[in-house]
Amino acid sequence: ALLDARRRQRHILRVLELAKAPEYTFDIYPNPAVAEVRIRTSHKQCTAYVFDSSGKIALTGMASCPLNVSALPAGIYLVLLKDQDGFQSAAQRLIVR
Repeated sequence: ALLDARRRQRHILRVLELAKAPEYTFDIYPNPAVAEVRIRTSHKQCTAYVFDSSGKIALTGMASCPLNVSALPAGIYLVLLKDQDGFQSAAQRLIVR
């Protein structure tokens, strides 16, 4: 169990390391969410990555389309965007109820 906790912690730190050098920002609404969220950003061709508390990708989708979060367990998630040129956004926290 201790080894799993350490692996999880390292994985979360890697995810957060990716978020340290933001290239642009975005807004998530509604937040907290129940069914779906929308992302407002000036970069239209972005992929959204939703990470769970263990650092695993829980959901991906195009930022220009609503993301259906209704199948995700209630909790706090980390959302990052990446555009087609590889530029990454700042991290945003998403609460799913």
